[in-house]
Amino acid sequence: MDARVVFLCLLLVCLPLAGCVSNPDVIGEASASDEAVPSTASEPTSVSSNNHPPVISASISSGSVTNVEGSDCTTVGVQVEARHAMMDWDDNITQSGWDLNLDGVIDVPVSVREGYTLLQLNFSEMVMIIQPNPGNPSGEYLYAEASIVFGAQDASGVWSSSELLLVRKTLEYVYTSTNGDQTTYSYVDEEPCADFDDVRDYNFSLSDHADFASDGSTDYLVTISRNNGANGINWNRVRIYFDGSDEGNELCTATSRCQLLSGDGLQNSTSLGSMWEVGQSITIKEDGNNFHRAGYTAGVTIYIDNVLVFDEDIMLN
Repeated sequence: MDARVVFLCLLLVCLPLAGCVSNPDVIGEASASDEAVPSTASEPTSVSSNNHPPVISASISSGSVTNVEGSDCTTVGVQVEARHAMMDWDDNITQSGWDLNLDGVIDVPVSVREGYTLLQLNFSEMVMIIQPNPGNPSGEYLYAEASIVFGAQDASGVWSSSELLLVRKTLEYVYTSTNGDQTTYSYVDEEPCADFDDVRDYNFSLSDHADFASDGSTDYLVTISRNNGANGINWNRVRIYFDGSDEGNELCTATSRCQLLSGDGLQNSTSLGSMWEVGQSITIKEDGNNFHRAGYTAGVTIYIDNVLVFDEDIMLN
């Protein structure tokens, strides 16, 4: 046989065997390269994604809103009892507490897993809102409102937050009569610290009003002035009675038939305000009933905290 033919046959047989020998070496190098690559970013990402945030619960105890008095004895804010509970499935809670002004910073820290906390909110930091009385269009309420929130953070830096909890306090109710006179009912202490330990130390004076006391039923009768002290006296503490020639001891108020008016009662504004201030004068006026006629003596008595502080008679013209 021709030698060239034999050589070609041997070459065809060996070529496939050379390819099979080289392939396992290439695959081995690739596997070794894969094993040498460290796993870095994937593992922390996996741990972080599996972290559970704190589980929390927060609420305000029903009926727990109470007044807080300042150094001047007036109500400066409210105190509320708030409840919280918190836990974390796979981490430690590192900080938790109440944010009272919604700035994202804990103002009142707590450390116990579950419990109650007394929180104080000042009126100066609350929102004031006026709303009409749904049952009486002549009246409206003044409220102080604030929202608070509870939050907890775990060791991984993850926060959980409660919903916003609304704290509301009724400050006053204002009633406007058909003739435009306003009566204010206060639900907070607006009276500063008492001037005197003994209310009988308050001093008042009585004078005949310039109006003529006729047989009619709309006369301005007497004017009463408060003469001493420094702070106002809440009208809720005061009772004034008028004893006229035609009617016996009649309790006088801003809305009764024995009416109390500010000043001489002739100015446009007749509201007494919430306090009887030092130097403030008030006038007693008939409102639909004849209490007194000219030429007769009338009597006026004043009580503060149910203590008689003034009792005087006066001749009216």
